[in-house]
Amino acid sequence: MQTYIIITLFGVILLGFQKKYRIKGININYFLLISELILLVFTVNNPDYQTYKVAYTQGMGPFYETGILIVSDLLRKVGIVQYSSFLFLVFGLILLTFQIWGKEIKHINYVIFLYSLFIMYYDCIQIRNTIAVFLILIALYLSAFDRKILGIIFCIIAVFFHRFAILMGMIVLYTVIIKPNKKYKIQRNEILFITIAGCAISILGMPIILFVSEKISLVARLKFYISSTLSIDSFIIWAGPAIVYLIIMWYLGIRKINKEDSGISIQKRKLINILFRYSLFSVATSGFLLYLNEFNRLYRMFYLVLFLLFGIIETELSRKNRWLLFCMMSAVNIVFMGVAMLRGINFDLFW
Repeated sequence: MQTYIIITLFGVILLGFQKKYRIKGININYFLLISELILLVFTVNNPDYQTYKVAYTQGMGPFYETGILIVSDLLRKVGIVQYSSFLFLVFGLILLTFQIWGKEIKHINYVIFLYSLFIMYYDCIQIRNTIAVFLILIALYLSAFDRKILGIIFCIIAVFFHRFAILMGMIVLYTVIIKPNKKYKIQRNEILFITIAGCAISILGMPIILFVSEKISLVARLKFYISSTLSIDSFIIWAGPAIVYLIIMWYLGIRKINKEDSGISIQKRKLINILFRYSLFSVATSGFLLYLNEFNRLYRMFYLVLFLLFGIIETELSRKNRWLLFCMMSAVNIVFMGVAMLRGINFDLFW
């Protein structure tokens, strides 16, 4: 709890003062991410740290994805044997991703603050998942700027770090293959289609998981994550707020932006379109939460996309609505952290 309070207070201070004060040559929007670097390097007592360290120094076992193996082998060949060096590279990927999106999001500090309230703590522990997530976020950005081939390459690379990247990447492909209209308006027919797909997954999720795990060797381990009971609580906790966020963002801002005479640039419309559609389809996959343990780690990525969507549209919202939504998102993240702590996760003991 102490770690969480200290970092949150640091984030609040930065949030309050970085508009008024500037350090020459340094973008203090990213200062909060220093906390993540510290946690990445010093989380020596978390459940996964020793496993990764042994794998890095002695070689990867059969259950580790190829991407980690390749990176660790390359680093060791050039004489970089310290595991902390690998963690610095992971942090570099995270920083790069926020900087890329920061080119289009005026107040990227809002996104980083929301990220720091919950998701960041798990990203410092589940390294393979973290790498895959941020590669997918770069792919999403590239796709929005018509660098689709490069975006697809990043999706493929992400799969080599975590198998769940297959689904994350497939949603990127969906936003690329299914063309939006010329004005990048959100189509009601597409919303209806995604809703129907979500209902189908909720009902047929178990047969889909069994079929895929039996037919595709790459994801055969999915069967080990199948829940023994219907995880309705997981569905409500993770999918519920995401659905509420989308509805609120639609009515407070995106619906107005969707109008042809809104005065919003085509590029901004395009970014909103791809982030909103990605979020819609990620919500449609919520049905898998009912049947699959560990699927909630994908929702940490899905929420990060929602934070990026908020960052894109917040300048188009009224001051009142902007702070209402931002405070709501912050509160939900704090609740998520509270639930994690109540379930016995004490991050203070990890470092």
